[in-house]
Amino acid sequence: MNTFLIPDWPAPAGVRACVTTRAGGV
Repeated sequence: MNTFLIPDWPAPAGVRACVTTRAGGV
């Protein structure tokens, strides 16, 4: 699931932030 933490996909900052928050990242 660490792959979702890597901003290496064409996704909006909002989606990335949401996924990162759900994963318990920054």
